[in-house]
Amino acid sequence: RSTLFPYTTLFRSRTGTHYEQVSKKMGYRVLPPEPLVNGIAWLYAINNVNNKAIHFYKLNLEYYPNSIGVYYNLARFYESIGDIGNAILYFDKSLRIVEDPEIKQKIAELKAEKK
Repeated sequence: RSTLFPYTTLFRSRTGTHYEQVSKKMGYRVLPPEPLVNGIAWLYAINNVNNKAIHFYKLNLEYYPNSIGVYYNLARFYESIGDIGNAILYFDKSLRIVEDPEIKQKIAELKAEKK
């Protein structure tokens, strides 16, 4: 059961029926597309509605736990609000999925900045 707040609960209730019907028809689980959920999070983030943005970023993480993009976008969000510790944490988690020298460099820069 998700511990996310009402914003994502409302999103799930409004989209849930559609994706449940599609899943039933297709014979496998179909979720809202990763870019859609990320886009909603991003729109909240750029409008400084960070409490809603974080819930959609984390909802995407719940839906797509093996996506480097989900971890990367969550890390960038944390970086943008100055939460360097969580930014490093999620950049590091993205590296567990795919080794990326640019992300390694970003982690090194953030660690240096944090000191």
